Amino acid sequence: MAYYKFRNWKIPERMRVPIENYLKKKIKPGDFLIAIFENNFVGAFAYADEENLNNLPAYGYWLWNKLLFEVWKSKEKVRNWLRKDN
Repeated sequence: MAYYKFRNWKIPERMRVPIENYLKKKIKPGDFLIAIFENNFVGAFAYADEENLNNLPAYGYWLWNKLLFEVWKSKEKVRNWLRKDN
């Protein structure tokens, strides 16, 4: 099962909770997702487990097409998002 699917790649369902916690509750996720949200795909490669590593294109497509720039794209934007009042 997939949280999000793009062509043959998917964001695993198990990533739903940390992703939605970040987006809805502004809870800081683990290093892999922080790297993804910061648009740091080199860092994401370093932190990814095998399943996420094999599916990195799904994350890129999802970020670009589904999320507001306010919540991702740089360290500064991620830091600001996490600091905002809920």
